[in-house]
Amino acid sequence: MYTKTEGFIEKMNYLNTNKTILPEEFQEIEQYILNKMSREQLQSFTQRLNSDGELRNKVHYMKLLLTGIQEDQLARDLNKFHDNMQSPPKNISPKENGVNLKFLLIAASVIFLVTISIFLFLNNPQQEEKLYSEFYKPDSGLISSMSSSEHYSFDRAMIDYKTEDYKAAIQIWDTLYTIKPGNDTLQYFLGSAYLALNQYENAITYFEKVISQENSYFVEDANWYLGLALLKINKKDQAISFIEKSDHPQKEKILDKLKK
Repeated sequence: MYTKTEGFIEKMNYLNTNKTILPEEFQEIEQYILNKMSREQLQSFTQRLNSDGELRNKVHYMKLLLTGIQEDQLARDLNKFHDNMQSPPKNISPKENGVNLKFLLIAASVIFLVTISIFLFLNNPQQEEKLYSEFYKPDSGLISSMSSSEHYSFDRAMIDYKTEDYKAAIQIWDTLYTIKPGNDTLQYFLGSAYLALNQYENAITYFEKVISQENSYFVEDANWYLGLALLKINKKDQAISFIEKSDHPQKEKILDKLKK
């Protein structure tokens, strides 16, 4: 008899070990996969997809989820077809009724597993996710004088950063960075701004540049935030190695939780 129930359950178990997807994210990604977005929505979502590795992972997980549901439905349809082909057209016996009942119970069990898996997937964040949310606070930034000096553009961006307009800050700092690509201050705050926007891969790139400059004033803080960014993308062992090098006051507390 044709069945893919076991394979489907494996997919659901795989999904349940990965990232949390919020209900609104679930709905948005589902619309994307099913081609139900407007042109404007699709353009905006595609841009985010190209720059956000975590979002790409969530889309991948959702595709596995929807594929599993479709495969299970196909399996049930084929099983029903084969049952009908093998059953005599008249005088259905109690034994055959028992087979039908068994089939219905199996189908109900699969539906139950799907429902439970989706619920756990949406509502049971990993330890890394919880710890990141507990310990991550954006860097408070530097004092901005807004003088007429050569640092005016940097200070202007720092005000944007402090008022949580991270995209505006990145736009200015990125322009300055093309002029001074080795500047550790720009590297650190570009990393901080990208991390605040949940663009973890970009943040990691800039924090790594800071750490490569051993004499940088920002090395200790860069180690802390690099560790958190790696924790967010489920690279726990690497995260621990960088957090251990930081001097953050909550360093020992998060390491104790990570090593349990």
